[in-house]
Amino acid sequence: MNQTKLPFLIASLLIFIVNTTYAEEVLFPTTATEIIKAFQPSLQSKSVGKSKGLGEVVKDVPPKVAALIYFDTNCPAIKAKSYALLREYAEALKTGLAKIKLEIGGHTDSKGSKAYNLKLSKKRAQTVKDFLVFAYGVKDNRIVVKGYGESQPLVSNRTATGRSKNRRVEFKVIK
Repeated sequence: MNQTKLPFLIASLLIFIVNTTYAEEVLFPTTATEIIKAFQPSLQSKSVGKSKGLGEVVKDVPPKVAALIYFDTNCPAIKAKSYALLREYAEALKTGLAKIKLEIGGHTDSKGSKAYNLKLSKKRAQTVKDFLVFAYGVKDNRIVVKGYGESQPLVSNRTATGRSKNRRVEFKVIK
């Protein structure tokens, strides 16, 4: 192999690996109407490959919907500037999404240890659930929580902007 092409190939491979380690694209709706629409699986179909002689096979994929909920540093307490967005989620859950069951998944940036981030992400997801249940009357049995810590970044954690995008709460339909 030509010695001048080797660095280019290595760099290309590294870029490919880094770009494929992040989570899939996530929607960040901000109104009840947008939230309800984001959960419509018919709008979120994804190609999953080719079938012999039949063309492309399309399968409904549950959408990934997230909210940038602001929390106090190293704490599960929700900041007041997130209340309006959570009110929109509560409205969506009580109207157009009244029959679904959700997982609320907490995500963090990579600051701190993995164990600490995992624990913090679950506490934050639980706080969001509690807020929706106690402040807005969303039924407790419709929401389960899970902490993911830093394991599913949307973007690189190398910058403050990237870290802020990775600190999020995701909502996923489970039933």
